[in-house]
Amino acid sequence: MVTSSATAAPHAVRVHLLKSEKALEVAFSDGKTFRYPAELLRAESPSVQGQGRVVSGRRHIGVMSAEPVGNYAVRLQFDDLHATGIYTWPFLHELGRNKFARMRRYLRALRERGLSRDPPKRGVRRTPPARAAQGAAAAEACSRDRQRGRICVGALGTLL
Repeated sequence: MVTSSATAAPHAVRVHLLKSEKALEVAFSDGKTFRYPAELLRAESPSVQGQGRVVSGRRHIGVMSAEPVGNYAVRLQFDDLHATGIYTWPFLHELGRNKFARMRRYLRALRERGLSRDPPKRGVRRTPPARAAQGAAAAEACSRDRQRGRICVGALGTLL
């Protein structure tokens, strides 16, 4: 069976990496052009390692390179050195059509997990909410111990 170009899946006719804007722009054979923020592309990476994972701290991520993969996809390398995602033209077309819904879903997933789009500050480790609650309870217990004249030792063996 021969498919006409009207029913064939759209393919890229132009791919433009916009490094200064941290975005990728793809023009498709159906006349549609989509601009993808690098953060969304990284969050929606189709790589095996990225499947089902919520990637946090990538608000300012950039795309270092975009290399063609045959005539069906592009491989992106991000400045966090992630380079295993192969973005097919149908995947990118669907992502472009639904990018606002996909971005909302990504933001909701971050919020549900207590994560942030912002990278962690240097020297500061983010503590998951459950562990933070445990730490607060331990600090409160330590405070009570000190009031009673007891010595309190933290998890790393340091005096508190």
